[in-house]
Amino acid sequence: MRRSNCLIFALRRFYAEGGYIIVRRSHFGWWWHFSWTRSLSEPPIAYVPQRPIEWRKLPWILRILPLHTVIYRGTIVEGDQ
Repeated sequence: MRRSNCLIFALRRFYAEGGYIIVRRSHFGWWWHFSWTRSLSEPPIAYVPQRPIEWRKLPWILRILPLHTVIYRGTIVEGDQ
């Protein structure tokens, strides 16, 4: 899959199919996470990184300016895990 992020993924689905954009705090940090669902009774669909980001192994500059969290290679998952 090409590089993207959860917001771009959710907006594309929203404009193409309607539905709802769900916003919550990320499980992995202080930033927001976006997912999309066709109806509120269905599980959300989200775009997440293929591998978790190992913050402690990153150079200090990427911890201060986390540009790698903006556009990344990811996968589409169902649910909010």
